[in-house]
Amino acid sequence: MSFLPNKNAAAQKAAEKVLFSKIEGWCLEIIPLDLRAEVQVSVSEVQCGDPDCSPIDTVITIIFNR
Repeated sequence: MSFLPNKNAAAQKAAEKVLFSKIEGWCLEIIPLDLRAEVQVSVSEVQCGDPDCSPIDTVITIIFNR
């Protein structure tokens, strides 16, 4: 979302936080219930260096603590 122009940086950060929370929730929904308590889900954006793709990629990291 950070690649979208927005004059209000605070509003953009708040919107990103909401969207990242939704993505984390979707990831947790597909993880079996007995594993959810021991899982860490992280969502972030990184700049893509490939000129043939979008300028920003969404990265989802799922760490199982077992």
